[in-house]
Amino acid sequence: MTSVSFVVADDEFERDFLQLPLDVANAAAFLARDGVDVVVWDRRLSGEAPRVDAVDVAVVVTAIADRAQCYPLDLGPVRTAVEQVRRTWPGATVLAVGPHATQLPTATLRELGVDHVARGEADAAAVHGVRELLSGKPVLGELPLSGTYPPLDFDGAPLPAYDLLDLTAYTAETFTGGRVRRGPCGMVLGVRGCTYGCTFCHLPFGTRMRPEPVERTLAEITAMRERGVDSLFFLDYVFGLHPTFYKELCTGLVGRGLDLGWSGQSRAEVVLRQDVDLWAAAGCNGMWLGAESPAVAETGVGKRVPAEKIDAAIRRLSTAGITPFAFILLGLPGDPACLSGEVVDWAASLPGYFGLNQLFLRPGTPLYDELAADYNGGAMPASWAEVEAVTRRYRERYPVSLDDLWQRLVKLPNYIGTRWPPYEHRPPRIRRRTGAGRRARRRTAGVRRTVTANAQSAAREATAAGPVLPRAFWWLWTATLVNRLGGFVVVFLSLYVTLDRGYSASFAGLVTTLYGVGGAVGSIVGGLLADRFGRRQTLLGAQLLSALGTGTLAFTQGRAALAVTACLVGLAGNASRPVVQAVVADMVTAKARVRAFSLVYWAVNIGVAVSAALAGVLAQRGYTLLFLGEAALTVVCALTVYLAVPETRPDPARHREDTDRGTEAGELSRGRRFLAFVAVTFLVGLLMQEVSTALPLTMTRAGLSARDYGLVISLNGLLVVALQLPAGRILGRLGPAGPLAVGTLLLGGGLGMTAVAASLWTYALTVVVWTVGEILVAPTAMAAVADLVPGHAHGRYQGMYSFAWSAAACVAPAASGYALDTVGPATLWGVSAALGALAAAGYFLVLRGRRDG
Repeated sequence: MTSVSFVVADDEFERDFLQLPLDVANAAAFLARDGVDVVVWDRRLSGEAPRVDAVDVAVVVTAIADRAQCYPLDLGPVRTAVEQVRRTWPGATVLAVGPHATQLPTATLRELGVDHVARGEADAAAVHGVRELLSGKPVLGELPLSGTYPPLDFDGAPLPAYDLLDLTAYTAETFTGGRVRRGPCGMVLGVRGCTYGCTFCHLPFGTRMRPEPVERTLAEITAMRERGVDSLFFLDYVFGLHPTFYKELCTGLVGRGLDLGWSGQSRAEVVLRQDVDLWAAAGCNGMWLGAESPAVAETGVGKRVPAEKIDAAIRRLSTAGITPFAFILLGLPGDPACLSGEVVDWAASLPGYFGLNQLFLRPGTPLYDELAADYNGGAMPASWAEVEAVTRRYRERYPVSLDDLWQRLVKLPNYIGTRWPPYEHRPPRIRRRTGAGRRARRRTAGVRRTVTANAQSAAREATAAGPVLPRAFWWLWTATLVNRLGGFVVVFLSLYVTLDRGYSASFAGLVTTLYGVGGAVGSIVGGLLADRFGRRQTLLGAQLLSALGTGTLAFTQGRAALAVTACLVGLAGNASRPVVQAVVADMVTAKARVRAFSLVYWAVNIGVAVSAALAGVLAQRGYTLLFLGEAALTVVCALTVYLAVPETRPDPARHREDTDRGTEAGELSRGRRFLAFVAVTFLVGLLMQEVSTALPLTMTRAGLSARDYGLVISLNGLLVVALQLPAGRILGRLGPAGPLAVGTLLLGGGLGMTAVAASLWTYALTVVVWTVGEILVAPTAMAAVADLVPGHAHGRYQGMYSFAWSAAACVAPAASGYALDTVGPATLWGVSAALGALAAAGYFLVLRGRRDG
C-alpha cells in the first residue's frame, strides 16, 4: 500500500498556542479514502518520526491553516524538517504545500530542497499533488502546470482524520472557573474566504465566501466532542459574515446540547449587526475582533473601522456574556496610534484581553505588492531571504520603535500572553483515537460574565492617566517653544522702523501691514508645500528662509528693501505654522489631538510672554543683536525638527488609490464643512483681535492708564499658563462641538461685558471670562481641523485655518477703530457678544455629531 506522511514544521507561534493542523486532518481523510496509508508527524509536538518503515511521499506543510493568514517568513524550521525527512525516509518524494509554495513557488522549491511544490489551499494542494505524483505520469517541480489546484469539495466528503492526531495536545484560549487560560482546544472551519479587502491581510482561502454544509460542520464538532474535546476554536476569518450559515449552525449547537464552549474571530461591524445572544446560547464564550489599532481607519489599509465602533462591539459582546479579545497589529503604515503611543493606552483600557502581532509584508497581500520593491532596491524580492529583509527594513525605517511598543504592551495585565505559563508538549500518539472521558465543565452566561469582569479589572489597572504622545512630538514642542522665545521681530518691528531707521510712523504702519500680509500668504503657501513636498522639507525651508530674512532685516537699507524684506519675513515665518499643526495632526491620534494642541498653544503663550520681556532687554543693546539672535534660534529649531522629527505626510500614492475607489464625494463634503468652519473661525479671530486693538482704547477712554491695561491683560497670560494643560486633558475626552460652542459663547460674552465695565476689577473680570473661552476654543479648533479633513491634506487645510486668523488680524484693527469712533464702545462690545453667539451656533452646527475627534 502507498504510504504518505504529513510533516508539520516547528513554529515559534507555539509559544502562545499550539493549534490543530486542520488542513492536514482534512487532506489525510481524502487520501485515506483513496486507499493511501497516512501518518502525521507534527514536529511541534515531537522531534521523533512516526514508526513506519518507509514513506512514498512526504508532504511538508510550511504553515498550517491557522498560520496561513499570517504565515512566518523564516523558512529555517521548514528546511530543518525537510532535512530530517530526507534522513528518516531517504527514498521518499518530498512535496511542499502551504502559502510559501503558493506565493513564491520557485524560491520555495529551491530554498527548501524539496522535489516538488504544489500551489493552492494547503489541503487541496496536498491531495491533488499526491494524486498527481502517484499517477505515474511525469510531473514538473511546480504543480500544477499553471495556476493553483481547485479547492476541495466538502459536500459528502469524509470527516477530518482525527484518529491520526492527539486532539488533547492542541491548545488555544479556553475558560475554566470564570477565567481564561490556555488549554486543550479543537478547531473547525465552517466558512472559507473573506470578502473584506484589508491590504495587509493574506487570504489563503480567497475572497469568496464558501460555506461547507452546516450538517458537516456539526458532525465535525460532534466527532471531536466524542474524543474528549470540550473547547473549540472557529477558524472562520469573519464569524457571522454569512448570516444564514451561522444562524443554522448556532441553532444546531443549541439543539444538540453538546456541552462545549467555543471561541472564534470576527469584525466589529459584523458583531454589531448579528444576534450575539444566540452565539452565547450556542456556547460562545470568547470572540476575537480584528481591531488592529484605534486609528486603523486612518492608515489607508482598507479597514475603515473607527475606534468607537470597535468599542461598541466589545461592549456588545461583554453584555452578551462573551469575553471580547482584540487583535492588535503594530506597524501599519503611518498609524497615528503607533506614532503617538496611544495604542498602549487603548489596549490597557479594553474591557477584555488582547493579542499582539507586528506587521509583516507578506507575498500575496496588496500591501506587499505596493511596498516590497521600495524596500528591496526597486525590484520585487526573488527569495525568502529578500522577503524577510523587506520587513526588516520597513521596521527599521518606521518612525518609532515597534519593539519598544511591543515591550510596553506585553507588560499590560490584559495581554493574553500573561495569562498562562509556557506550554509543555505532550507526546503524540499515532493512529490512535483519543479515548479521554468527557470532562463536564459547564459554561453558563454567569461564568462568562465573570471572565469578562476579570479582563475589565485587569484593564482598569493598566489604564494610563492620559494619551501618550510620541517622542517626536516633544521635539517638535520644544522647537516651537524655543522658536517663540526668540520671536522678537513682531514685537519691535514698528519701533525698529521708527527709532532705529528714522522713518515715519505711517511708514512703520505700512511695514507692519506688509509683514501681516506676508504672514497671511505664507499660511496658504506653507500648507500647500507641506502636502506636496513633505512636512520636514517644507518646515526646514520655511524656517531657514525666515532666519535668512530676519538676519537680513538687521542690515537692510532703503524704504523699498525694508518693506519687501519685512513682507518676506512674515511670509516665511508664518509658513511654518500650518506645517507644525499638520505634523501634530499626522502623528497624534484623534483622541490625543486636543491635548497635543493644548501643549502647543501653552508653549506659544509662554514663548510670546518671555520673548517680549527678553526683547526689551536685548533692544537696549541694539536691534542688530535682537534680529540676529532670532535668526540663530530659528536655525537651531529648523535643524532640531529636521533631525528629530520624522516625515509624517501620508503616502500620496495611497491617497490616489483611495480617490480611485470613489472618495471624491466624501472629500467634497468635508471641504464644504471645512469652509464653513473657516468662516466661523474668521469671526472668532475678529473677536480675539479686539483684545489688542479695541480693549486698550476703551480702557483709556474710561480713564484708566496703559499700566492698568497691562495689569489686566497679564491675567490672560497667567490663566492660559495655569489652566491650559489641565483643560486639555479634560477636553481630550469630549467631542469638539460642545467645547467650541461654549468657549465661543464665553469669549463673546466676556468681551460683551466690557460694555458695562467701569473699574479695573470689572475689566479684570471680563478678561477672566473671555480667557476661559479662549482656553476652550484654541486647541479644540486646531484638533477639529485635523478631524474635518483627510490626512493627506492636513497641510493645506491647516494653512487655510491659519489664513482665517491672519485675515482677521488685518481686518480687525481698522474695523474696531472705525467702530469706536462712529458708534462708540457700548455698541462695539454689544456687537461682539452677538458675534460670539453667532460663532457658537456656527461651530455647533458644523461639528454636531462629531465625537472624539
